[in-house]
Amino acid sequence: MKKSKKVLSLLLSVLVVIACLSPIAALADAINSPSTAKQLVLNQDASTTFRFYSPINYYEDSIDEDAVYYKFTPSYTGYYEFSATGYENGVYRDGYTPMVYLWINDMYGNYIGSEYTNEYTLETKFAVILQQGMTYYIELGNNAIRNLRDVYYPYNNGEPVSAQQSIVLKVAPHEHNYKVTKYTYTTDYDCYYCDYWYSVDNDNGQTNYTSSPTIVYNTVGWISLSNYAYTYNGKVQTPSVTAYDSNGNVIPSSAYSVSISGDKKSVGTYAVNVYFNSTYGNNSATQYYTIYPKTTKVKSASAKKKAINVKWNKQAKQTNGYQVQVATDKNFTKNVKTLTVSKNSKTSGDVKGLKAKKKYYIRIRTYKKVGSSKIYSDWKKFSKTVKTK
Repeated sequence: MKKSKKVLSLLLSVLVVIACLSPIAALADAINSPSTAKQLVLNQDASTTFRFYSPINYYEDSIDEDAVYYKFTPSYTGYYEFSATGYENGVYRDGYTPMVYLWINDMYGNYIGSEYTNEYTLETKFAVILQQGMTYYIELGNNAIRNLRDVYYPYNNGEPVSAQQSIVLKVAPHEHNYKVTKYTYTTDYDCYYCDYWYSVDNDNGQTNYTSSPTIVYNTVGWISLSNYAYTYNGKVQTPSVTAYDSNGNVIPSSAYSVSISGDKKSVGTYAVNVYFNSTYGNNSATQYYTIYPKTTKVKSASAKKKAINVKWNKQAKQTNGYQVQVATDKNFTKNVKTLTVSKNSKTSGDVKGLKAKKKYYIRIRTYKKVGSSKIYSDWKKFSKTVKTK
């Protein structure tokens, strides 16, 4: 049974391509296009009037509105049912069956599913699995209008050809409606409108087989933080998260949750863990940001013999100590000497081993030990230079 559905689906796709030359791309005469698609709302009717008019000898004045586009973004991942109604009681000449079609692509142009009017039941309805947060484009086409055009335009005997019809499109949550087939050992339940089916053992009532519809998860590309570096201020500091799929499109925040461990206010590096829902395969991603200690500044500096005595302001909050650095150039690349002070209560120190009678630039920063590493503040330059003795 499952194989027969796949064959039928394949034949339908081929017929749609042959008859419509790929509806999403080829209908130049459509009422609108995917770029201007109307919003389709769950459980709400969307009505469209299709028209065809062809005055004799004035082809440029023809009106051929035989397709309309809608867009729909599901709020959850699951089966959704699309149906078109309003054509069932129409009168069609020369034996033409009322016929419309539905065609669905996702936002990347991937084919999701399609359906033509059933010529026996005059019903146009089918259901497909849609992913939460993904935008889908639905084309509703009226082939009856097109058939009237193709048949009567060459043979109108000098009379204008016209047709008009309103059709209602609706999307709703799908509930499986089964065709039941009883065999010797099993009873099969096959949904009329989607690809779901299951088989029950007639002896013990157990479900032996069931379909496993393929859900193609959207692919997570990367995540970005609004800020990767903060300076300690005693308050909780957290960045906002923006997630992107593999095509560079922003993933809606409803598709993931964010978790950050720790107090998020102390100096340290924090992991931002992002957990995506089933629409994105329950994947996860991690980025990091750092809260740095506040810096301090040099109060004064005085020359010594081949040394400089430096005094600075105390910065004891979320620090373990200080680094004082001197150099003979303002970019701190030449004759660099560094003094590390391991007590945040100490506010002065001598930088030794310098060259005599040389002008030195001075700067300072704080640090805090986190685990086995040190996190440093920004450097703060002293406004003056000092010449050693």
